[in-house]
Amino acid sequence: MKKVFEKVITSVFNRVPDHSLYKKQCDILIRINEIKILPSGSEIDENIQRIEGNHLSLLPGLIDLHSEINQPGREDRENILQTLHLAALGGFTHLAGMPSSQPVADSRQLIEFQQKLASNAVNNLLSIGAISKNLEGKELAEMYDMKSAGSVAFTDYKNRIRNSKLLLLSMQYAQQLNVTLLLTPGDSDLLRYGMVHEGVVSTRLGLKGLPTIAESIGLKRDIDLVRYTGCRVHFQSISTIESINLIRMAKSEGLPITADVNFYHLLLTDEMLENFDSNYKTDPPLRDEKIRQALIEAVKDGTIDAIAADHQPRTYEEKVCEFDKASYGMFTLPFVFPTLIESNIFSVDILIDKLHKNPAKILGLNSDIKENFILVNLEEDFVWNKEDFKEFCSVNSPFFNKKLKGKIEYLITKNQCIEVF
Repeated sequence: MKKVFEKVITSVFNRVPDHSLYKKQCDILIRINEIKILPSGSEIDENIQRIEGNHLSLLPGLIDLHSEINQPGREDRENILQTLHLAALGGFTHLAGMPSSQPVADSRQLIEFQQKLASNAVNNLLSIGAISKNLEGKELAEMYDMKSAGSVAFTDYKNRIRNSKLLLLSMQYAQQLNVTLLLTPGDSDLLRYGMVHEGVVSTRLGLKGLPTIAESIGLKRDIDLVRYTGCRVHFQSISTIESINLIRMAKSEGLPITADVNFYHLLLTDEMLENFDSNYKTDPPLRDEKIRQALIEAVKDGTIDAIAADHQPRTYEEKVCEFDKASYGMFTLPFVFPTLIESNIFSVDILIDKLHKNPAKILGLNSDIKENFILVNLEEDFVWNKEDFKEFCSVNSPFFNKKLKGKIEYLITKNQCIEVF
């Protein structure tokens, strides 16, 4: 990646909703610490180098709602700057980092540490603090201190909170702090004894199955607590038909909830497990085709508000072992947008809603988010190979060597333009 100075990218198609040049050709003028989006053909200093951009579209910068941060403690997987580098390759100008480092990001000191490291990146880390100390679900973390240090929301991520009393208290505190809780729904006891979706494939392969009610039972409790407290809650990684129906009903009541789905649940099914490839071992697990289609429809009709990367890098040793011992998680950030464009399941406008507009609302991001953009070639086919990521220890993705479309060429953020490729 390199910074671009004193250039103008001409004849770009503007696809940024609410922009004055929406759905018109525009020129992107790039100077040192100044970027302007001008009507195409505007009078510009003749000495400035021109780059033809008629193959490019201007989109708002993408925002990821949940991906792992492994620094400090698990730099053997990925450090913060590497995670943000991958996010930039995927077109993400903002990334909500989960408090999954070791030690856990459950204090002012850890939030400040991560923010200091992230300040050197081309894009932005949105720190999400832990709800409970050490993600153990036993004692509330210092939410006020973390918010003061820059935390924009709180979550225990994949550690479902078993203690209903503690979750109730966290909702009451979140209300006082005017922040959103991000919850991954599920009953921790039911989730303990399976590893893949319970169905035909799990039976055929002899793998322990997870019933879909393991997610929806936990979700029902969480919605009941929202109804009681009025707290704003965003549900992460929705993956079952029962959960879709519960969210639909809760929204019809006017409860302050939103939800997202991991992008790979919209593209893959448990049939991919036939060869016991642990890159397909995820939490929540890949579901069957019927559920995949229901999730797609829920995204289109607005029941599911956003699409997330859920990036979880894992080392070779954590993945290349017996399937039941392999870690959950998938390396995803560079693949989210191009796999969705290639799939042709959703229009570009829907993807802008689910990867920018709604995530910004969910996290309560202010107006400066409007100054972040990507320039993308929506038509060019390309492929990511593992060799392209030699500097990364974790490359646990099934999307390598697959046809992709929607190549991110430039990132405009922090008042600068970055050439991604």
